[in-house]
Amino acid sequence: MGGGPIKKASEALQLLLRSLPEDCLFNVVSFGSRFDSLFEKSQPYSETNFSKALNHVQGMTANYGGTEIYNPLKWAFENSRNDMPTSVFLLTD
Repeated sequence: MGGGPIKKASEALQLLLRSLPEDCLFNVVSFGSRFDSLFEKSQPYSETNFSKALNHVQGMTANYGGTEIYNPLKWAFENSRNDMPTSVFLLTD
């Protein structure tokens, strides 16, 4: 994995997306001084959603300012489902 830190984080996230189980729900949350999510809520792992996520990740840039992680983690857990296990993978550049 060559390139700067954001390129390495993007490549790691692409590998992670390719490794998710087919029966899971997933989302991608970008964070810094602010945060946003790819989907309003986690989506089923499908070819369409995988393609959206892959395109999103391939276009990522390091433009979110600092590294404030509390609010995005709080949002992720507040929006998790109670009827299935939740895993959060945290990658940063």
